[in-house]
Amino acid sequence: MEEACIIDCMKLKLNRNLALHEAGDIVEVEAVDGVPVNSYWRKRLNDAQFDNCVEIIEEKKVVRKKIAKDEKSEVLNDSQ
Repeated sequence: MEEACIIDCMKLKLNRNLALHEAGDIVEVEAVDGVPVNSYWRKRLNDAQFDNCVEIIEEKKVVRKKIAKDEKSEVLNDSQ
């Protein structure tokens, strides 16, 4: 059984060195209603209001198909 799964993604441009990333890197993070799922990136976007450490360059929705592998597990398929 196949079912569509819509995931919001944000592309962030880093203006400073953060975590394992360097200034100028572009990072893609999963989001829900324009808010990153990961608490680290939520905090960095909040900080960006004051120090401009991160900027949003793109927001998009990605559609993935869920393919039931068996009754106990599911697999997300990116190929369409």
